[in-house]
Order: sequence, then C-alpha cells, then structure tokens
Amino acid sequence: MTLAVLVVAELEGGVGVYGRNLIRGLDALGVDVRVLTPTPDTVTVGKAFGVPRHSGRGRWLPQASAFAREVRSHSRDVDVVHVTDARYAAFFPKVHTPLVGTMNDYFYAITGWLSGEGTRGVYRDWRARHAYYNILRTAERRTLRRYERIICISSAVTTALASRYGLSPNRLPVVHYGIDYLDAPVAPFTRSHPVVLFAGGNFQRKGLAVLLEAMPRVLLRHPTGRLIVVGDSRDTALIRTLSARLGISSNVEFVGQVDYTTLYRYYRTADVFCMPSLMEAFGIPFLEAMHCQVPVIASDAPGPMDYLRDGENCLIARAGDVDALADCLNRVIENPNLQRALRNGGAKTAATATVERMASETLQVYEAATRNASPMPPSGRNTAG
Repeated sequence: MTLAVLVVAELEGGVGVYGRNLIRGLDALGVDVRVLTPTPDTVTVGKAFGVPRHSGRGRWLPQASAFAREVRSHSRDVDVVHVTDARYAAFFPKVHTPLVGTMNDYFYAITGWLSGEGTRGVYRDWRARHAYYNILRTAERRTLRRYERIICISSAVTTALASRYGLSPNRLPVVHYGIDYLDAPVAPFTRSHPVVLFAGGNFQRKGLAVLLEAMPRVLLRHPTGRLIVVGDSRDTALIRTLSARLGISSNVEFVGQVDYTTLYRYYRTADVFCMPSLMEAFGIPFLEAMHCQVPVIASDAPGPMDYLRDGENCLIARAGDVDALADCLNRVIENPNLQRALRNGGAKTAATATVERMASETLQVYEAATRNASPMPPSGRNTAG
C-alpha cells in the first residue's frame, strides 16, 4: 500500500532546501507526495497546491494562518501531514490525520524572560529581540504539544525540546539533514593569498563577529590573507562597522547571496572554511565544505557535535573564544599535513549526509506516527507531553 503524505512547507531559504530535498527523496521511495506551499512552481515531483505567500519580518504569523485555512481539506485523503517547520501548525484546525513536524532549531526554546540564554549571549542588539523570542517560545511550546512526532535535526534540538517543553524524548526522533551536493565540476577563483571562507545567514548567531575579531591575529602572520563572507543578514551593517573598527576592511570581502555554483566555487577556492557559531542546530555549510574537501573550523555549539570530531574532520574552538579561534585558523593555514587529514576526514563525513538516508529515516517516523496516532486537538488546546 502506497503511503500518502501532505507536506506543508515553505520551499525557500535554508528550511526550504530541506523541504525540496525531502520531497524528492520521498518520491523516490514511492511515497505519494502532495505539497501545500506558497511557491507551488518550485515543486518538481508529486502534486502541489498553492497558498497565499507572505514575506517580511514576522511573516510566520500570516503564513501560519494561510496554511491553517487550507490544511483541513487537503489532509482528508492522506496518511500523514508533515509540517517541515513545525511552528506553522500554530493555528491548524482539528484534523484526524497524524501530524508530524520538523524542528530545525532550538533557539527560542532555550530563551527565558530572565535567563536570556538565546539572546543576551548571542546578539549585540539582544534587547530588540528578547521579548519577541519569548513570545514565540510560548507559542512554540503550545504548538509542539499537538504533534504525534517531532523530527529533530540534531540531538541538541531533542535535548532542548525535552528539557524546556517537557516533551517525551520518544516523540522527538533525530533525523539529520540530507544534502543534495552540487557535483558538477566547478573551477576555483584565481587567488594569490590565503583565503578564509565564511558562508551563512544570521551573521551574529553564526559567530561572524568572533571570526572578524580573530582575523587581526591571523593577519599578523599572514598579512595578505583574506576573509570572504558569503551570504546576507539583517546584521550586515553592524558587521561591516565592526570590520572597519578592527581596521581589517581591506582584508574582508562581503559578496552577499550567490547561487549554488558560485558558492561551490568559493568553497573550492578557500584554504579553510570557518563558521564559529554561538548557537547552531545542525550546520549544513560544514558538510558542504567537507564535500568540497575544504578544512573546516567550527565552534563547540552543540548541534553539529552529532557529526563534528575535533582533529578528525575539523578543528573545534570554544564558542566565543577569539584567541582559540585564531590559533585554529593559523594552525590550518600553516600545516599541510593537518589540512590533508581534515580534508580526508571531512569527505568521509559528508558522504554520509545523503537525501536517500534522510528520506528513509523520515519514512520510518511516518510509520511510527500512524501506528500511534490520536486525533490532533484544535488550536488552543494542549495535550500532555
């Protein structure tokens, strides 16, 4: 019997890449995939159904409402409804189809009105974020209690949700992202100097300020070195100001958002990839860099610790430790044997992060959810964790 799944998803941005890969992977396994999305033109397999598209800051609220208006009618003849960003079920009506969600981070869960763990220790403008994060934490906790299963992208997400929201770990299976790597041959950019590469959004959370503060120590030993920043963030102006204050603007290149081919050209150009995140739930760029055989430097933020191994496939510095990060950068740039070891170890790790594995493990979650299903309560009512 063919399993029918309704995937409720935004298919743009980082979580959108996950959704598109998952849809293709499930289709390859013979799953009858239907997709409810604001961008149905991006769906290449299965059946797509459109909902109004919302953008801008705080878009999750109207987008969640748009999904809620459509989900009941589209869920009637499927076996599972899977929401690829679990928060979007906030306003769902009562449905009798088992509900599975994916939690792609733990950042709101660890924030508290008094602790500020997910804001004060991460963002220089944390006061502007603190109340917003706490409001979302309250809504998130209520919403997650409505799921039969919540797929967590790393053990760190499972731990945070279980401890902060009182959810049973049995309902929180870990399924790591699978990555559809770009395997077409791409040429590196021409360069004549050491290149440190950073790629990602949300610059503050991903530790770009820490990396900028480490760069003067690298430039003392490698004066022609260059930091290339790929990606964009609402924090760009703040980060550019920090670069100027540190006196390293001439050694830092902000290239903004690029397509995948150009991103992979930067990976293949770099001597080292560095993303010293202050919080990180998984870290796809680490695996992309490993696939391109670039030595990786990371922080000890918990999410990627499911697959990062210090000295084997990367070097790890304590999150926020500028001196330790500079030491790691200089070690990699100056040591060909270390570079070779990290490339080899990284390539083996990247090879395990397949879309096929992700889809197969997700299918197992669906099967468990259908075996243990109970009707989902309507919006505003909670069940026990």
